[in-house]
Amino acid sequence: MLGAVSAAIPQPPPPAAGPDPRPSSREPADDAGAFRVGVVYATAAFLWWGASPIYWKAVGAVGADELVAHRAVWSTVLLAAILVFTRGGKTEHTWFYNLENDGLSLDDKRQRIAGSELPDLVALWNARDPQNAGDRNAKHFFVPVQEIRDKDKSYDLSFHRYSEVEHDESVYEEPKVILQELKTLEDKIHQGITELEEILG
Repeated sequence: MLGAVSAAIPQPPPPAAGPDPRPSSREPADDAGAFRVGVVYATAAFLWWGASPIYWKAVGAVGADELVAHRAVWSTVLLAAILVFTRGGKTEHTWFYNLENDGLSLDDKRQRIAGSELPDLVALWNARDPQNAGDRNAKHFFVPVQEIRDKDKSYDLSFHRYSEVEHDESVYEEPKVILQELKTLEDKIHQGITELEEILG
């Protein structure tokens, strides 16, 4: 089960042809991109670590209490600005998707397997429309937030709690008819046993 996601998920690259001998679940392009990002982060960390003595020297004359107070105040101002200017709209619907195959085996080795549903999940997420609630019998659908609040105060977001399963209606004969059929079957069995006894003498 997947709940509402706050940002669109990028489309993963198509799997490489043939078996993947590497234990990693990412494609070569992903590894190259991750390597470049890692180099950038490492360089930034080294530069910051190298420049930090300049910062500490600049604030060397500042008292510890004043330094902590400045950090607390300006951190609060920054976080308040982030919350004010980046908050989205009010959540009114939650999107559920029943993901049964993420492309990796469920054992501890997590090896690549065929039939990943992640591309389908991404495509449906990008094309989602909260105005179209969808079919509760399908693999994905929207649920109004108010229904979640009213149904369970613990906010249980498991997929099967909100999905609907259609059960085939079974028609059974009356018990008296079933008993009569059993009696008829039993009579045939006794008759067969009697015939076998006569044959065997």
